[in-house]
Amino acid sequence: MPDRSFAGQVALRRSWRRYVDQLDPHRLVLHAYCCRLTGNLWDGEDLVQDTLARVFTLLGKTDVRLENPKAYLIRTATNLWIDHVRQTAREQAVLALADVETASPVDTSDVPRAASRLFQQLHPQERAAVVMKDVLDLSLEETAAILRTTVVVPGTRTITGPEAASRIRRTAARGGGALRGRTQR
Repeated sequence: MPDRSFAGQVALRRSWRRYVDQLDPHRLVLHAYCCRLTGNLWDGEDLVQDTLARVFTLLGKTDVRLENPKAYLIRTATNLWIDHVRQTAREQAVLALADVETASPVDTSDVPRAASRLFQQLHPQERAAVVMKDVLDLSLEETAAILRTTVVVPGTRTITGPEAASRIRRTAARGGGALRGRTQR
């Protein structure tokens, strides 16, 4: 005969399965968003799992009904990614203080690689805005609602990526200058 802790575990598994089944229509969009946001499949998968777990635990703590689960999942994934990027930046800053080196230049002759590197260097909210607008084909209004900002900000943030890529091309065309790490704002 199973003890009480086992019965609780079974009930929790049932709740988790029901939760995952209800979010199934949004998983593909969430997965695509997370993969584009992180830049690779493995980190995207991790972000999807972290997002699902975070939302599951938060829903277990409150009785709030989600009116737009897709937007809530994307918003949670965005916040988790921003937290991850900030934590990584803090860790890298500590390592940089311990081991001071000069910035290594980026090979500007390979524009796609340089553009990919630039995308990785965008502020997490800028990256989220670009992915929502260009990959998920969300309107600026929808993007602004999900990011909880004004319409002007996502529009500005989606321009940041193309403008920066244009700067890379101009620098490469002049044959000079190396793209260095992103400066602080």
